[in-house]
Amino acid sequence: SIKNEQLSSSERLATQHNFGPTIWYLSQYAKSAFNREILASTYSQLAIDTYRLGKEANLYKVNIYDAKGQLVSFAVFKKNKDQVGYIEQIPHPLFQTISLDKTETIGSQVFQEIKILSHQNIQLKENISSQPTTRYVIYDGILSIETKVPIIGITFNPKSKAQEKTILGLISTVKTLNQEWASKISRLTDTEINVFTNENFSTGMLSQYDKPNVDINRLKNASSILFNELSSNGKSYYQGIIPLSSNEELIGSIAILYSKEIVQKNIQEMRKVLALIAITCLLFIFPFAWYFFSSISKPITQLSRIFQDLA
Repeated sequence: SIKNEQLSSSERLATQHNFGPTIWYLSQYAKSAFNREILASTYSQLAIDTYRLGKEANLYKVNIYDAKGQLVSFAVFKKNKDQVGYIEQIPHPLFQTISLDKTETIGSQVFQEIKILSHQNIQLKENISSQPTTRYVIYDGILSIETKVPIIGITFNPKSKAQEKTILGLISTVKTLNQEWASKISRLTDTEINVFTNENFSTGMLSQYDKPNVDINRLKNASSILFNELSSNGKSYYQGIIPLSSNEELIGSIAILYSKEIVQKNIQEMRKVLALIAITCLLFIFPFAWYFFSSISKPITQLSRIFQDLA
């Protein structure tokens, strides 16, 4: 499913680029009198790695948190500009960011100080779970998938005097089900894809079809795909609509629309193929049938004549 694919992608990201040791290192020394230049270099490299991973995975947003749930680095990929940055914790939280055009590549830019970013949560509201989680959310009016995966590492426990696995941080990713995603799925399945948030149009191939053509109560209570037919912009479709819920609350839905015209064409093509197969079979079977009939009936005819002569 879509959620499982996104979760698997986030789990792979959580194991790359030594995020765990880097986050542990920063959490240990960020509020101390440690060399600030060395810390800034580590912060900036973590932010750059965060940006590159998010870019490669075609994500909308990536946040990296430490074990206490404090934001460490982030990357946001909006329509016109990308933003990447980190948070220094001394003497108080301070954002360091870079804004990039879509054509730019990160590397030589200098991070700029910003006091606060409204779209970023500096502190997680909940404790970090040891199990990955995924859910549907709405970002910038677009239906999206948010995953949270703990970053696990090996640390030394002074009490047990042994190394053990522990949660070192969290990677939170958001992938939007945007126009690019809808176009890709449409090409692969030869269907039209529309995405809705609750009862409103989010993105998709048929902008004139802006509300789900199904009873909202049925959609809220549905546990599987709902099927029906609809007409839009003078064309008729068979529709399969998938309800998407988060914490037992309807968040949105995905409509898969298959053109009736294409179905009729496929039926006609299938009929032609079956007719051709039938004619071909007759052309091959009839000579063989005549041969076997002749080879069996000839000796029987001869025996019949012999018996008649004897009689």
